[in-house]
Amino acid sequence: MFGIIVNIFESCLVSWFLYSLCTDHKKHALLYMALTAVLNFLAINYINQFLTSQSLMFILFTGLYYIFEKKSTDCSSAQCLFIASLPLLIIMVTNITIDLTLMTFVFPGESFYDVLEMYQIPFDIIIQLIHVIEFYLIVRFLHIRALPFTESEWYIASLLSIISVVITCCFESVYLEFETQKYFLIFGMYSVFLFIVLILLLFRHIYLRADSQTHSAYEIEILKAQAENNQKILDAQKDVHQIRHDIKHLVSLLKDQETSNPEIKDFTRQYEHSLGKTFVPIVTISPVINHVLNIKCQEAMEKHIDIVCAVNIQCVPDMDDMDLSLLLANMLDNAITHIGIEKSIHVMIREQADMMMVQVANSVNGPVIDQKGNFMNHSPSEGHGYGLKTIELVLKKYDGEFLKQQRGDEIVCTAFIPYEN
Repeated sequence: MFGIIVNIFESCLVSWFLYSLCTDHKKHALLYMALTAVLNFLAINYINQFLTSQSLMFILFTGLYYIFEKKSTDCSSAQCLFIASLPLLIIMVTNITIDLTLMTFVFPGESFYDVLEMYQIPFDIIIQLIHVIEFYLIVRFLHIRALPFTESEWYIASLLSIISVVITCCFESVYLEFETQKYFLIFGMYSVFLFIVLILLLFRHIYLRADSQTHSAYEIEILKAQAENNQKILDAQKDVHQIRHDIKHLVSLLKDQETSNPEIKDFTRQYEHSLGKTFVPIVTISPVINHVLNIKCQEAMEKHIDIVCAVNIQCVPDMDDMDLSLLLANMLDNAITHIGIEKSIHVMIREQADMMMVQVANSVNGPVIDQKGNFMNHSPSEGHGYGLKTIELVLKKYDGEFLKQQRGDEIVCTAFIPYEN
């Protein structure tokens, strides 16, 4: 009767342990916990009655606990396997440790089975109390220090737990002096060797992941700093452009006013020639983009074309510097060459999903794109055809895409370059 009470208690304790290790429970998790306790109790009685082998016992219990975790929680398969292997490992390691300790220091030289027959109840009470303490501490430990393992690391941890059970079984078999103890010793040593290999593999996984996370965090901080710096440069460029625009209007107003003041005349004459040449250098993370944009912006401003550049990128596609230079130069050349009467160009370079987008919009006079999406009335002799051909060839080389569309009196050309080919 006492043995049945112990089995019921242990079954309930294990079910509570499995339930408490995870907090993201599904619906009816408590019902599954009760059902697992019943099945666990029946399995223990079956094993005690028919003396089933320990390997079959481990498979039976681990399978039962795994099914419970899958049914009652949202844990991954690897996490469920790790949790399912823990109860039997804790129970077996505790039992064999207590047995060896008592037989070595309290009952030296006596037969284990004789001692067990005399002190069965005290043994069971002590062991179950220790189980309660162990299960409680492990639940608290895993809740406080959640293990951020990857799926592969959880599988390695599961194998470590399973191998620990195998090693414990080998120790117990040698301790009980089975006739085949030398085979258990050999098998146990191989298991220890495999255990060490898996431990090293797990440490390597954790180290590489931690190193990768540290490196990624460092890169993110650098990219954030670059993004903030680029935004500041862009804001400063817009402010200077607005100031230049306002001064340009002021100079035009002063020029239209009839005045005999020589200082005002000198002021208007000086700024009339210099305003169109005022230029704020563009600074990005790419020397190639800097070089092309600065040259083309200077060229546009010398032709009295208003050009505004908005660049916000944190990395550049893996493409040859010459190809990137050709792409940007031809897109800007087309805009400068075929500028409309409003003389305005807007350049935008930014990241979009896993691509870098380069967009150049310039004013035009009337329709320039036909219904098929092609430019009208252009030929290689004008330079426009060659420029477009070069853009398309460069993008084809890097699996990119080129789009062109007209929005009223503005033509918009957009190139998409993937970051990974």
